[in-house]
Amino acid sequence: MRVKTESKRQDILDAAAAEFSLRGFHETTLAHVAERMSSSKATIYNYFRSKDELLGAVLAAAAVPATAALLKTWDAALPLAARLNAFAEGYLRMQTGAAAVALQRLLITKGAKSRAILGPFEDDPDTHALPQLVLLFRDEQEKGVLVAGDCLEMARNLCALLHGDLPLRLMFGGMDQATEAQVLESAHAAVRMFIAAYGEGADRA
Repeated sequence: MRVKTESKRQDILDAAAAEFSLRGFHETTLAHVAERMSSSKATIYNYFRSKDELLGAVLAAAAVPATAALLKTWDAALPLAARLNAFAEGYLRMQTGAAAVALQRLLITKGAKSRAILGPFEDDPDTHALPQLVLLFRDEQEKGVLVAGDCLEMARNLCALLHGDLPLRLMFGGMDQATEAQVLESAHAAVRMFIAAYGEGADRA
């Protein structure tokens, strides 16, 4: 029985992400992934049952850690709007990058047809809702900065506001790339709408 290690699994995910972004889902084979990591298809099958399952794992792995890293810079001493703006700017820079756009296109075109791809997201509904952001929102509610309500819904709505402009236009060919000025404008607009809906007192301004 082959021994599984987290480092080898991560090597597979990194190689697969690079190949999917370069070739697209349909043109990428597990042989390509194995070649990139100087390994074998048998090694990949020891961790993932299919190419669909591998793509689902790549997408799930890309979503949470990168967002968690952004939230580590959350400065409680700053006004809520400033904190959200900093998060939104970093999040949109990440989501409008070429690799992220390519992977999201794969999820849209292939994911609806494969439970193996959607599995990591369906099994953990908080994956999209950013668990760390949910916890931070609860702290803001306790301080009276955010209105009472479902923090999971708030996190989802903030993500929807951020995804609803530049990432969608990039995914569907409405633009080739986003400029820094466009990222800032879109991020700040999303934060303004979020605070208008959920902010208390001065934070609505």
